[in-house]
Amino acid sequence: MHHRLIVNKRSTLSHPVNYVVRIVDRVKNSVVSIQSFRSTPGGSDQPENIGTGFIIHPDGYFLTSEHVIGSSPYVRIRFIDGREYTVKRVWADRKRDLCIVKSHTLSRFSPLPLGSSSQSKLGEIVIAVGNPLDLGQSITAGIISGKKRSIRTEDASYQDLLQTDCAINPGNSGGPLLNIKGEVIAVNSFIAQDYQRIGFAIGIDGIKKVLSKIKI
Repeated sequence: MHHRLIVNKRSTLSHPVNYVVRIVDRVKNSVVSIQSFRSTPGGSDQPENIGTGFIIHPDGYFLTSEHVIGSSPYVRIRFIDGREYTVKRVWADRKRDLCIVKSHTLSRFSPLPLGSSSQSKLGEIVIAVGNPLDLGQSITAGIISGKKRSIRTEDASYQDLLQTDCAINPGNSGGPLLNIKGEVIAVNSFIAQDYQRIGFAIGIDGIKKVLSKIKI
């Protein structure tokens, strides 16, 4: 006697192991791939930089890393559904490696909720959303492996960094680091060269203080 295997797709998706799936479904439309160009793209022009950003205001404001935008006069964002918009830089802080760009379309956007980096815990599960190697939106998961890191480079001074073992690669810069509530707790910034699975993200608490002073 043969028995037919019946799979309840709803119960499978709601299984606790698949919490990442539910979070990704909620946030994927609020995260964008970013390409910056030295000039208006056309012909054989190639992007100067690639990265990631996410919506912080319904009127079309996106937060990303300053080094993704740089001094490029032309910046384009792309949503996971293929929509593309030209955006302009409206604020930047090179030392903190943060930048806000704006789309001037009349469309309304859904911002990601902001959580707290100071309340995050060592060992807490986190999710990174980005555009590694310009391959399109990708998801990685890991834990917070360190907190309150401070690193100085030639161009920037990073404070209140979260260290994570989420896979972060070129193109992830500017993307959100999320907790299991789907809240942004940090902005993915860079990886430690010559080391595997050591990434750093700028804690959102310090960024919220900056955003509160910017009239958008």
